[in-house]
Amino acid sequence: MATKKQKLAGRILAALAFVLAVILPGPAVRAAALAGGNATTKTYTLRKEGGNSLLLPPQDAYLTGDALFLDDPLRMPEDLYWIASRLYVGDTGNGRIVCEDLESGEIHTYGEGILVSPSGVFVTKEGEIYAADPSLGAVVVLDGQGKELRRYGRPESTAFGANTQYQPTKVAVLDSGIIYIVSSGSFDGIIQLDAEGEFMGYYGYNNIPMTALDVLQDLLFTEAQKQKLFNKIPLAFYNLALDEKGLCYTVTQRTGVTPLKKHNIAGVNILENTLPDALLADISIGPDGLIFAVSESGLIYELDNDGQLLFALGGQAANSERRGLFTLASGIAVDQSCNLYVLDKERGIVHTFLPTEYADLMHRAVRQYRNGEYSESSRTLERVLQLAGNIQIAYHYFGKVEMQLRDYEAAMENFRRAGENAGYSDAFWEVRTKRISKWFGGAVLGVLALALLTTFLARRRKKKEPEAVYFYTDGRRAQDRKFSENLKFSFRFFKAPSNSFYEVKLGARGTVGTGVCLYLLAFLAFALYYVGRGFAFTGVSLSNTSPLYLVILFFLPTGLFVLSSYMVSEVNSGEGSLKRMFIGMSYGLAPMICILPVLTFLTHILTRTESFLVNFGFIVAVLWTAVLELLAIKEIHNYEPGQVAVNVLLTLFLMIVILFAGSILVMFWDTALDTVSALFKEVCYRVLH
Repeated sequence: MATKKQKLAGRILAALAFVLAVILPGPAVRAAALAGGNATTKTYTLRKEGGNSLLLPPQDAYLTGDALFLDDPLRMPEDLYWIASRLYVGDTGNGRIVCEDLESGEIHTYGEGILVSPSGVFVTKEGEIYAADPSLGAVVVLDGQGKELRRYGRPESTAFGANTQYQPTKVAVLDSGIIYIVSSGSFDGIIQLDAEGEFMGYYGYNNIPMTALDVLQDLLFTEAQKQKLFNKIPLAFYNLALDEKGLCYTVTQRTGVTPLKKHNIAGVNILENTLPDALLADISIGPDGLIFAVSESGLIYELDNDGQLLFALGGQAANSERRGLFTLASGIAVDQSCNLYVLDKERGIVHTFLPTEYADLMHRAVRQYRNGEYSESSRTLERVLQLAGNIQIAYHYFGKVEMQLRDYEAAMENFRRAGENAGYSDAFWEVRTKRISKWFGGAVLGVLALALLTTFLARRRKKKEPEAVYFYTDGRRAQDRKFSENLKFSFRFFKAPSNSFYEVKLGARGTVGTGVCLYLLAFLAFALYYVGRGFAFTGVSLSNTSPLYLVILFFLPTGLFVLSSYMVSEVNSGEGSLKRMFIGMSYGLAPMICILPVLTFLTHILTRTESFLVNFGFIVAVLWTAVLELLAIKEIHNYEPGQVAVNVLLTLFLMIVILFAGSILVMFWDTALDTVSALFKEVCYRVLH
């Protein structure tokens, strides 16, 4: 039982709480009882786990607040806009614009009797309400009392096109008065009108996605055939938003294109990274250029100004209606405190999300970096890591901060932790430049000394050794030669490949052991290049790569090619045996064995801007190896060039058939095992009983 003193103290505390609630200003969003239980959805962000980048839940970045418009339900709303603590919703099904004052809770309606089905809403700083109404075929402008000021119908300019469809669905307005309109079926881009309604042109564009079939048809068909058979048009934009600088952001709903774009003045996309979600519904630009996007399934994405993912949250309500989960999301808005407002079209309500300390810290770090407060941003990021653990976005900003502070080695390490090859390469370039300027003189002298020594030794060796003979003349068989002699013979293929393969055919050079050794060396060179390249050139490492995967990736195609080529040659009167084919093709791997380790080493001293050297070297290694393999088929089987081409084509076809049959066998392997097991059990049962 509580004592009288305890009861009195409780009453005093309650009264004090009431007074504070009255006199202190409340938040823009009424978030009653925001306990941990209000986090109906988890927050996800990219984290490094075992060398892989995974979307994993750290701390909650947002908690769910109150649902708005519960007492005045909306009907199939399609858009919303926040400005000056007021939330405007395009109440499409009711033919009106609904506004709620988030401080007072008052609700106002606009456009009743004027609008039919407003699907887009935008409000200027002067309080003018722009409503895009596809049913009216116009953008209607209302004042603060709901009176129609003007409307923008179909442009009369001949440049707009007589047959161009005009059904405004979304609208945004610059401070200068220029109007951006997304029109249903407007494939040329966003429609631009001036304040007087005059057509200014189209803004932005979507590239036409090209499939492999389209590329092939583009190569083979004439221009006349293309015009008759194909009528490809760009994809229309679905939604748009403007930031404080007047830059336009767009959403496109379709796979095969970039769903989220940030356009410069010329309409070109300048966003480095984007989202893979093909069903984005809306975007909104928050403070410090933060980008907020929502998909129709209710997934909410927060990105920084460069398109780097900060958080992902939300989701779809499967079996129950819960705050923070959506049946069909159609719009998103954000205020200056990063409170989120997300529109649920089917339920006709607005969900609210409030940032936690973790989100506030991340936002502060981004803001401090953008303002040039690098040391302060670094300290804030340390607090972020304490709360959220090993998240990539924090290391991303650590790297950017240290680049500004000229601590390039630390930037390299943090970009590595963030999994960013480009940032790592930029930091490494600075480190390399510093080291070269310090050791340049000594390095040049060392290279010159090494070159002179190599030249001297080569000339001395040439005087002592007789001229090399490339033909089989001494009568010795390959098995009579030392293993090292057969292995060393692989270098002859760089000078005289045809003569060398002829010696292999005669059995004068190469054994099965030599072939196995060369194949293993080629595999090691391939594996080293695959997992051992510098971080600037790859995100693959041995820790996140299965050795079995590397074995299958190398030995399956090469071994299958040797076997299939031999089987084809048996039908096409080839003279070579399977043994000679195996040995000859193993020697053909010499360019790969010699070049790939060099390229792997170069990836540790070059940057991404110099990647063309590595790419060119890799192409040379592949093509050189392919030429040697063709020469091996020609010389060992005594084929003409035309016969070699037929052999290769049939070999590739046979490989496809074998792989197809093998895949079918693997697919039905479990079924076959179950069948055999069931039959065995049935037999055992009948025998025993």
